[in-house]
Amino acid sequence: MLWPMFVLELAGMSSQKCVKHVTMAIHSQDPKARVEVKLSEHLVHVETVAELEKVKRALENDGYRVVRSEPRP
Repeated sequence: MLWPMFVLELAGMSSQKCVKHVTMAIHSQDPKARVEVKLSEHLVHVETVAELEKVKRALENDGYRVVRSEPRP
């Protein structure tokens, strides 16, 4: 099964603790989501069946600001 993929750039992500919180926020919307965090670039690559807006809202509720998001082929 192919899941939609997207990349998010987050402001406020600065440590391994942030990586854990970001991953948990995304998994709250889709426990089976594949999440790869590139901390030094402030990027999160997500493969999920969850709606992008719900994922963004979960991250924002956790204190992160989504600077940009874009779909990945």
